[in-house]
Amino acid sequence: YGCERVGALMNTERFGEHWWYIDGAKHLIGAQRKNEGGWGGVTDTCFALLFLRRATRGHAPTTGLGGGNAHVFAAGDEKSDVRLRGAGQQPLSLWIDGFGEDLLDLHSDYGLRIESVVYEDEAGHVLTKLAGDHTKAWKKETFLFRDKAIARGTHKIRARLRILANDCAPGETEPVEDLTSDWMEVKIRDVLEPWMATATNAYRDNILRSEKVKITPSSEAERNPAKNLIDGFESRRWLAVEDDKAPTVTFAWRKAQRIGRIMFTGLAQHERERSKYDHFAIEFAVGNDRKRWTRIEVPQDSLKPVIFDLPKARKMRSIKIRFVERVRRNGQLGLSEFALLPPEKKPKIR
Repeated sequence: YGCERVGALMNTERFGEHWWYIDGAKHLIGAQRKNEGGWGGVTDTCFALLFLRRATRGHAPTTGLGGGNAHVFAAGDEKSDVRLRGAGQQPLSLWIDGFGEDLLDLHSDYGLRIESVVYEDEAGHVLTKLAGDHTKAWKKETFLFRDKAIARGTHKIRARLRILANDCAPGETEPVEDLTSDWMEVKIRDVLEPWMATATNAYRDNILRSEKVKITPSSEAERNPAKNLIDGFESRRWLAVEDDKAPTVTFAWRKAQRIGRIMFTGLAQHERERSKYDHFAIEFAVGNDRKRWTRIEVPQDSLKPVIFDLPKARKMRSIKIRFVERVRRNGQLGLSEFALLPPEKKPKIR
């Protein structure tokens, strides 16, 4: 784990000639207890998981080969011709872990000579093509590739190698053979999308966080108070009680502030939660004007925050929001964050 800390904080993938994460992951996978899934005692297991998750920088693989380690991906075992491995999310690291004994025995005269390695997905898209050196026998080169652009979702990836035939004499370049790994399933969830950084920066500018705000909800569930709406943490949320038939939240503060945009985030934080919570639309009214409500459409099952631009910036000292057209799912309704933002600054034209 100390190696992981140093490598992450120094922003380096190598110590000298060693790829520290690849070597460490291979060692830990080999040392993992097959029946229990851990590494010795609780302390050793915790440090092993922190290393595999690359916890310092948050590169946290979330799934792996079924029944094995949950933090790396794999295709092929000791008997397979090619063992393909992967780790990470974005970037996703891919490498060749080794070859089967039968294949190496077949090439024992001149050694396994690799001309090229291609990583490709099931749609036939080539992720990268790496050149080998067919004039030399393979000596545990990993052909490491880091895919920084892989998208969220489930992918199937394999390695396709071009090798010299076992009877190809030294100095010759033919005949050649194709060698492929099994398909490796990779699930990518922890991806930083552009809108995430935009939302984080916007919530920092939340005017409600700079004011002494009185928040009055129509109800609040236990351990999910309305004050969570402006704390800057999407992991904490406000929930109305399940039998609240007309949920509302009112925000009030003393000094009038000029507001240009309204932004809020729903309860869903992960892909698996997209269809979990009750759906709704939102209406808001400013100040004491409770006759003019403005409607904000809320996209169904979206993880992105909703940003509503006011037609014209307004000075406000209070705003009330209400939840309408509720579609029940699990009975939980609420928001993770709510923000009032200043008008966007228009660039000056020279």
